[in-house]
Amino acid sequence: MVKDPSRNETQLCKSNEISVQPTICSAIIDGLQTRIANLETAIIKGYSGIQLIGHTAEICEDGKERAKSALSHMGVDIPERKIIINISPADIKKNHNHFDLPMAIALWSLVTEPKLRIKVDRWVFIGELGISGSIKPVKGVISIALCAAQNNFEGIIVPKDNLAELKDLTRFNIPKLSNLNILGFEHCGEVLNWLVAGTCQDNINPMISKPKLIYTPNFDDMVL
Repeated sequence: MVKDPSRNETQLCKSNEISVQPTICSAIIDGLQTRIANLETAIIKGYSGIQLIGHTAEICEDGKERAKSALSHMGVDIPERKIIINISPADIKKNHNHFDLPMAIALWSLVTEPKLRIKVDRWVFIGELGISGSIKPVKGVISIALCAAQNNFEGIIVPKDNLAELKDLTRFNIPKLSNLNILGFEHCGEVLNWLVAGTCQDNINPMISKPKLIYTPNFDDMVL
């Protein structure tokens, strides 16, 4: 399980206080320019539901539902409260499917308040999610990786299917890129395991070891 058993979600649902979690980082591709995007989540007073703000396109609204479905498949229940997800800067249109993964991480962090061994604000997260949590390849990973390196991030989390093109990129002598950790995952649950355990399953940096997984695939719904 990826949920923190010490977290009392019922208490969170009944609380009248505003709950805000650490920022999750991703990226915006705006024409020829790529810049860092910040995702913030909060539980506030109001009608229940998840509201996405920050000048987002319909594809991001769809991604919000994919993120919610992925978490549900892993046993993470979203409380019946008003939740907002803000993607900044707000003046730039967000029209990317790679926000699915960071939205899922942001929601998971908000409702479970897990104890993390990874500093999430030092990593950039990208990836489209399937409704059961699988991570699908996205476009623009090279420009996003370069942006993460230029902004001195510790590393970037990408779909495993995107690792090949980034491995080719590491052959070039690009300033700061050699210091960027590039990790690839196949499922959202694996990313959450990594955030809690501090080790990863697949990566380009050979200094990072493989994890002891908390999440295991659920085959209960498989039709034989």
